[in-house]
Amino acid sequence: CVGCVWVCWGGEVIDPVVINAEPKRTFDREAIRAIKRWKYRPKVIEGVAQLQTGQTVQLDFKLQQ
Repeated sequence: CVGCVWVCWGGEVIDPVVINAEPKRTFDREAIRAIKRWKYRPKVIEGVAQLQTGQTVQLDFKLQQ
């Protein structure tokens, strides 16, 4: 699954959206649930945290047999 992730100033994920997945819709819910728990250090310019949008990450899922 590939998720498009928006990161707010506090380092929290805002409104993640799956932009591509193979197979379709199989892991979307779990990908979004995982990404929402992630935390980031915000980009800081002159002491002010900056909102960063359009960040993407690929999540690979492997099932045990």
